[in-house]
Amino acid sequence: MSKGSGRGPACFYPGGFILLLALSVCLYPAKGRCSWKEVDTMLAEAYGDKVARECADYYQGLEIPEDTVPSVGEAIARLVNAGYPAGCPVEYLKAAGDLSRAGIDVSDLTSKISEGIAKKVSPERLNRVLAQRAEALQEARVLVLSLEGSGVEFLDKQMAYRVMADYLLRGVGPDDLRSGLIEGDLKSFPALDNVLR
Repeated sequence: MSKGSGRGPACFYPGGFILLLALSVCLYPAKGRCSWKEVDTMLAEAYGDKVARECADYYQGLEIPEDTVPSVGEAIARLVNAGYPAGCPVEYLKAAGDLSRAGIDVSDLTSKISEGIAKKVSPERLNRVLAQRAEALQEARVLVLSLEGSGVEFLDKQMAYRVMADYLLRGVGPDDLRSGLIEGDLKSFPALDNVLR
């Protein structure tokens, strides 16, 4: 790498080797698991101990299956390696915590991290998208539970949350979704046909 070029691979940054080591342990762990300890190390190296502790407060409240930990760790590693500021992993973990406590799979939020990084969206926009998505997923969950009480049966509730969240984020009102599903009129909502029993 030539002098003065500004940016380069992470291994050329101070602490970059440790960051790469933490990332490789997280993405390719020996036992197929990424522990929160590796996530702690990665966050502390990238943002300092204070941010690592703040993130730990959030992820310790996550109610996710152990096999989901690697994907959460991978999302954080992607944020770190893409140079996003500390606020992004903090907001991601905060939103993921809200979803997990509501019984909503966090993988949908995790995929938004990958999409945002691929599109090189600003940190502000990424945080806004994560917050909006988490809110829409929670609203969709309430709607699904309400519809189940009205006799609507879903093949996969997690998928129903995601599909309904997509419609809600496009501006479709919850009452329109509710009446379409109860009446069985899905012409305006074809994606919902795949989640009904």
